[in-house]
Amino acid sequence: MIGNKYRGQVYVEIGGNQKQMKFTWDAIGKLQSKFGLQYNQVLSEAIEQQDVKKLATIIGIGTGLPAKNIMDDSPPILPMAKSVLLAIDYAYYGPDGPPEEEESENPPQAWIVTLWRKLTRPLFGRK
Repeated sequence: MIGNKYRGQVYVEIGGNQKQMKFTWDAIGKLQSKFGLQYNQVLSEAIEQQDVKKLATIIGIGTGLPAKNIMDDSPPILPMAKSVLLAIDYAYYGPDGPPEEEESENPPQAWIVTLWRKLTRPLFGRK
């Protein structure tokens, strides 16, 4: 469920309850502290490899819930990954999301666009 994209909010269902997930600057700082400045690579790998422990940690940072609670409730992996990417899109690009065409050859956050397109291709029937 989409929350307020102007505030970077996405709502996810964990344990039968709707929880707000958003990646504020503070939350991004926590990701950087936990995984290093290249946390985006860790996020990308966690989603591609379906590393549920790392994904639960990332979701926990975005929701403020302990990762253990997320692991115990076991929400569906791909919808949660999609929600994480959407919330991070809001954090980096605002409510309009990433641009369709990248303005430079290697923008700093192009990985988000690439991973987003990879993950949503089967969900939305894209080729």
